This record gives sequence, C-alpha cells and structure tokens, in this order.
Amino acid sequence: MRTCVVQYMTGEQDPHMLRSFYQPCMRSVYEWAKARGYEYKLYTSVPEEMKRDWNSDLGVDFYDLAHMVFDKLMLCDQPDYDRVMWVDNDIYAWGDPEIDKSWFCIAWEEKMRLYQDWRFPFPQSGIFWGMDGVKDFIEWYKYQINNPQDRDDRFQFILLAHKFGWTENFNDQFLMSPWYYDNSWRIKNMGLKGAATVHRRFNPVNMEEITPNSFVHFTNTFEGHYSDRIS
Repeated sequence: MRTCVVQYMTGEQDPHMLRSFYQPCMRSVYEWAKARGYEYKLYTSVPEEMKRDWNSDLGVDFYDLAHMVFDKLMLCDQPDYDRVMWVDNDIYAWGDPEIDKSWFCIAWEEKMRLYQDWRFPFPQSGIFWGMDGVKDFIEWYKYQINNPQDRDDRFQFILLAHKFGWTENFNDQFLMSPWYYDNSWRIKNMGLKGAATVHRRFNPVNMEEITPNSFVHFTNTFEGHYSDRIS
C-alpha cells in the first residue's frame, strides 16, 4: 500500500520562526514518514497544473491567506497513492505515531455558528488521512469549484458569507464541513483534546495530555513561545 504524506510551506516567514519552529516540525514529519516507508511531499509553491484563479473561479474577492486554504486542499489530490495524509506545518511528530486504514480520519468539534442560526460541523483539518475518503472529498471539492450552476447550497452559502462579510474568518474547515456532514457516518473521529488518540493539541496548562507517539499540534497562541524548546 502506497501512502503519501503532504505538507505545504509558502509565503514570507520570520527567519527565527522558520529556523527554530517550522523547520524542526516539518523535519520530524519527514523523518517519521521516511522511517515508515511513506512518500513525503513538501510543497513550497503550487504546481502549475494545480494553480487556479480562485477569485475568478469562485466569484469572491479572497485575501491571500484564503488562497492558501484553497491551495492546501488541492495539494491533497494525489490519485497515484492508496492513502493520503495531510499534516500542517505547525505539527510535530513525536515518536512513532500510528495511522490506520480508515476511509477518512479527522478530528472534529461541536458545530460552529457561521451566521445567526446557521451551524456547521467543524472538522479540525490540521491533520487528516484516508483511503478512498480523501479521493472522494477531492472529487467533491473540485466539482464544487468547476460547476457553479450545480454547487452545493451550503458550499455556496459559505462563499457568500465571506463575500458579504458575515464571518470574520475563512478557512478550510468551512469548506470541508458540507462534505463532512454528508459523510460523517463513515468518517472516523480521531478525537480532540482529552479524547484525542493521535492528534494532540498542545496545551501548556495540561501537559499530561501530550503523550509520545502522537502528532503534537501547536496552536498559534503558543508557536512563538515554544519555538526554542523544539529546535
């Protein structure tokens, strides 16, 4: 079985953070993947065949960070592999974490409020993997982009919420949520916080929650504070 681990690092970075935080994190994932015999792909730019004019394709004026969100999901289009895994660049592979052969595996939280009483599932897309589930998501995602006349109402609503300023944030969790909702019955929840199994969110207050053989995910709040400790 061929497995591909995908990461993305682009844009201007603070030299200290790049050297002392992001590079050690990505190196740990690279070494973990190679030790397990997995293919590892680090993208520093989007390949020409995957590039899109997101503002034109989706009819919304997105800011640069949102473009990275769309690009991230496109980079998971790896049809030559049996299993595809995405890992954010602020995640550290501690020890030898195990991943399984789930159709699709991700952590999720309670539903989030996007606008007034509109609520959506909130998958934590910093790390996910899957067999046919990743391919299914990518095909759904590309269909939403390429077929505006037949676009999922929820996907379209998420785009409009950003267009009209109804939501302050825009991220890949929003984009994944309609597909996740329709497929939740066959998606494995890897857990979050205290219930987590492999994906451990870093919490300096409850250090006992961070265990070996897991992917430690540093949130933006703590990245700079702990960069010197992992380099």
